[in-house]
Amino acid sequence: MDNSESSLVVQKLNQHFPRWTPSYKACIEKNFLIENSKVLDKVEESHTQCRRLILKLAMDKSHKTKYMSDQYSNDMNRLMKESKMFIGEAIATLETVAGCSTLER
Repeated sequence: MDNSESSLVVQKLNQHFPRWTPSYKACIEKNFLIENSKVLDKVEESHTQCRRLILKLAMDKSHKTKYMSDQYSNDMNRLMKESKMFIGEAIATLETVAGCSTLER
């Protein structure tokens, strides 16, 4: 990959998955109502790891091939399990505050 392609990849990455800056942190904190600083630190760590993985997959064809054959399916399975768990927790929380009528449920 030449320099012009590299800079385009980074530009697109920044456009769709911006760097973690104080203003981006404040935006995430506000939009997702994150008040716990430890949770926000974990979000920052995950965000940074995802950016690095995306960049490496976009820039290094051999890494992408290896990732797709070795890790992709495990990552997708883990993501589905975690998503299902978090959605279940959200539904359970909503059910505790739902009204009693059939319509409200």
